[in-house]
Amino acid sequence: MKPFLLSAFAFALLFASIGCSVFGIRTVDEPGHVVLESDGDFELREYESFVVARTSVEESYDDAGSISFRRLFRYISGENVREESIAMTAPVLQQNRGASGEKIAMTATVLQQRVTDDEGPGRWEMSFVLPAEYSIETAPLPTDPKVRLEVVPARTVAVLRYRGSLSEESYSAHVTKLAQRLAARGYEASSAPRSAGYDPPWTIPQLRRNEIHINVHNPAVGARRAELSASTLSR
Repeated sequence: MKPFLLSAFAFALLFASIGCSVFGIRTVDEPGHVVLESDGDFELREYESFVVARTSVEESYDDAGSISFRRLFRYISGENVREESIAMTAPVLQQNRGASGEKIAMTATVLQQRVTDDEGPGRWEMSFVLPAEYSIETAPLPTDPKVRLEVVPARTVAVLRYRGSLSEESYSAHVTKLAQRLAARGYEASSAPRSAGYDPPWTIPQLRRNEIHINVHNPAVGARRAELSASTLSR
């Protein structure tokens, strides 16, 4: 069986085990966040810190996704020092780190990112977000040395939602679109883009929830965050 089919089969089993529907009904948790700004398919989110299981692969976009997914899937399926199965959360994160060089429940998103313009496949990193009850101290350690646990700090993220394929071509086109939206709003990007996919492979493309994420820095974000916090406290 081809790597892509193996990955798709594992992905199908994972989503089937939690009752995720092809019609967009999702039962998995996502990392805690607050929406600071919303405009159609664009959102500005403030994410809380969370823990991820992460692995790196030096391959093409498609091959890296397949290899990384199966490796991390084995970790949450019990390939860890406690032989513990981990509930699924969202998202799964993937990004490109270049040729040189994220716990137990899996989140609903798959993120993929390319951070260099180097020629060649580069190094892609994929992360499974662990459930909120896990900390870096309590998450079971991986038995595969190619899987590591890391803490993703709180961050402000610009998000562009879209439907359809998670192909590299579609990813690149929407990265460009989000970059243009940021420029128009005067936001300063502070990370490379990441691709986020929330649905199993059999989902009809038109019903898929895909996203591009880019960390941003802008003084106005801090002011908006303080405004939302004050509003919440006054309720």
